Amino acid sequence: MAQLPPYLSTYKRSDGVVVYRFNAPQHLVDNKIVPRENLGSDKKSAIAKATAYNRDIQAYRDGKIAGALPSPRTKVSQLVASYYDSKKFKALTPTVQRTYEYALSNFCDFKSDGKRIGDIAVEDVTIKMCNYV
Repeated sequence: MAQLPPYLSTYKRSDGVVVYRFNAPQHLVDNKIVPRENLGSDKKSAIAKATAYNRDIQAYRDGKIAGALPSPRTKVSQLVASYYDSKKFKALTPTVQRTYEYALSNFCDFKSDGKRIGDIAVEDVTIKMCNYV
């Protein structure tokens, strides 16, 4: 039997049908990275959906996306990625978007004490770091 993707589990209903459920950790659900949901009884589509959810989880862990509720441990680059996906950013003109992207990209790439600011947790950003930019 092939192994299921992470967080995908099965249970048998009272009528004997095997059903698949994506059961991600609570912090990922609370942060709106992925939902916790029943994926039905079709194994192939459940695996495909769970695989897509796991890609989102990995993107979050890699700092490519941020959750809806940034925590103190959220990286600056995750916060910036979340802003790019926001209604406020999307409402800007393309020219202003490019200007903001350029400035925020430079901010994330800036190094302070040998560390790239984009890789630093929000709670660890200091006034000193911001003053250098």
